[in-house]
Amino acid sequence: MMHTENGMARSIWICRHGNRIDFVDPSWKGPDPHLSPDGIRQAQETGQRLRHEKIQAIFASPFLRTVETAYYIADALDLRIKIEHGACEWLNPQWYLEQPRFVPPEALAKRFPRIDLSYTTLVRPSYPETLEECLERCRRTAMMLATANPTNMLI
Repeated sequence: MMHTENGMARSIWICRHGNRIDFVDPSWKGPDPHLSPDGIRQAQETGQRLRHEKIQAIFASPFLRTVETAYYIADALDLRIKIEHGACEWLNPQWYLEQPRFVPPEALAKRFPRIDLSYTTLVRPSYPETLEECLERCRRTAMMLATANPTNMLI
């Protein structure tokens, strides 16, 4: 719970993506896994759980699993999804051999029509990054989102 400049209380919810297909099916290969069937169910259940929390904005990292999770939640809340690159996971060079290539928002919006194409990401991560750089990026992203959006939000 945070307070806005006018003293009003607000909530910022942090949500991890649903279960990934490569965690369920080890034969699945690729740099950007989508949700598994149980991950879809988890996202739908999360959306139902959050329906009465008065969330007014949803931000998702550009990874497919987070966009898909946000989509099911946004569907339950009847909200748009803002793609925020600053909210992505640690771009650890041991996990990624190069800068991840994200699906462009316009292409994502064809599959997930709740994406807000008018939103411009506030933070762009640099690859590679150390853990300390990741933590600083996440702190900066959270502060910028909180400042720019004085509403209840889900990241």
